[in-house]
Amino acid sequence: MNESEIDARGLVFDRRLMLVDANGTYVTQRDFPTMSLIEPTILDEQTLSLEAPGMDPFRLQLRPMGTQVAITVWNDADIAIDQGEAAANWFSEFLDNRCRLVRIGEEYRRVKSHNGVRAELSFSDHSPVVVAVQESLEQINETRKSAFTMSRFRPNVVIDGCQPLDDYSWSRFRMGRMLFEVIRVCDRCSIVSVEQETGERKCPPLSLLPSIRSDNKRPVFGLHAGPLELGTLRVGDEVTVEQTQENEVVFC
Repeated sequence: MNESEIDARGLVFDRRLMLVDANGTYVTQRDFPTMSLIEPTILDEQTLSLEAPGMDPFRLQLRPMGTQVAITVWNDADIAIDQGEAAANWFSEFLDNRCRLVRIGEEYRRVKSHNGVRAELSFSDHSPVVVAVQESLEQINETRKSAFTMSRFRPNVVIDGCQPLDDYSWSRFRMGRMLFEVIRVCDRCSIVSVEQETGERKCPPLSLLPSIRSDNKRPVFGLHAGPLELGTLRVGDEVTVEQTQENEVVFC
């Protein structure tokens, strides 16, 4: 895709579906790294094509209304719409673990606040949009025998043409016509160890990532951000920084 509409929760098709276990708790690559091998293709606003190794392709008709189920993302309890038995069976067979697919519905009301910045969320961890800078990745890879791919960090938006690590000083920035506010730096978990193209867990030390000294030396890569203006984001849009803050970036 060369463009995407941005609503209050981020890219309009991003993280609006989620797998949950029998207790309604979210299922991620932390537990099932082969989830990275599931390839969805958007056919239209209500239809997805799903493929995965060893599985017959599955065409999913999304249900905007239907059975409501209680779900949990981190410690946040909310309500989502179950997407039916066929979808549950397809994902359960591939992962060899019982799970169900759910979708954000009208009753879903998940909101997060961090340092006074409020964001309406999809099923994402902390923010509507994750932004990463290509030059920051290249600087990290200079210290490695084999390079990280950007896909390991799963950003929504990749920006190039910046100085390495400069993005950690951004507070507000504009992409195209839309203004975004930084919510927090994106501290990283074990999913970074999953090679997205193979579903294999290969564990590079998180200490190879930079850290923000003021944030307890947590390994970070990228920014959590939220839109202050809505519209369409396009590949090639110009990025301008409108407000900065002080953060000391170090390598652990």
